[in-house]
Amino acid sequence: WDMLTVSLSGRYDAFEAGGRTIDKPTYSVGLEFRPLETLLFRGEYGTAFRAPTLSDLYQGVSGFYTFVVDYYGCSQLGIAPEDATDLCPAALSNRQVFGTQSGSLDLEPINADVWSVGTVWAPLDRLSLTLDYHNWDIRDEVTQQSANGLTLQEYRCRTGLDDINSPLCVNTLSQITRNVNGAITEIFTPKINVSRQQLEAFTFGVNYGIDIGSFGDLSFRGNYTQKISHEYQQYEGDDLIDLLNDPTWSTDPKR
Repeated sequence: WDMLTVSLSGRYDAFEAGGRTIDKPTYSVGLEFRPLETLLFRGEYGTAFRAPTLSDLYQGVSGFYTFVVDYYGCSQLGIAPEDATDLCPAALSNRQVFGTQSGSLDLEPINADVWSVGTVWAPLDRLSLTLDYHNWDIRDEVTQQSANGLTLQEYRCRTGLDDINSPLCVNTLSQITRNVNGAITEIFTPKINVSRQQLEAFTFGVNYGIDIGSFGDLSFRGNYTQKISHEYQQYEGDDLIDLLNDPTWSTDPKR
């Protein structure tokens, strides 16, 4: 159909790292509809991925000190996790421990869904105006595992809320070291795939050309971008952080 153009593309990438293959197939679908010679509507949807960086995979072990809530220790006193910070003794609710962190060869690719819709209008032979909406949804970004999230999972495993023999619980318990008195002394928080970002933006463009005869052509281009939203979530269940409007976090230009 002369008025409609459909574009399909596919790609497969594979990386060898740490004795395993990190791979992902991706694709995109594009549509262009031109009801008039001077008017075009367009849209595109695609998937994307990025393999973990070398430092994410191979970063060596480094140490630090941090404070955690011993949710399991508090539960032994009859205090629920949601009350641990306020009601549990400081020795448990604000326990200083030695932590270690490192990269991880178990990291998966960072994934994204990207789509856009827009229009192009060319009222004159050498003049065109474009307006597009863009949406990015990025998942499984790499971040260091939460120490408090780990101790909360330990509580769930030790109290029977989760199967203590499950791979999740076995790994969790192996990352927390307690002394002979049962107090947490060390915790291991490697890098994991959990973070997420969502971004929306409008873009507007103007293109204009002038024929100056034997001297050639003059081309003028102008572009404007307006970000609508940019939200970040470090761990599942966390509140979304507004990277555009939160003064304690904002780093993005809006336009």
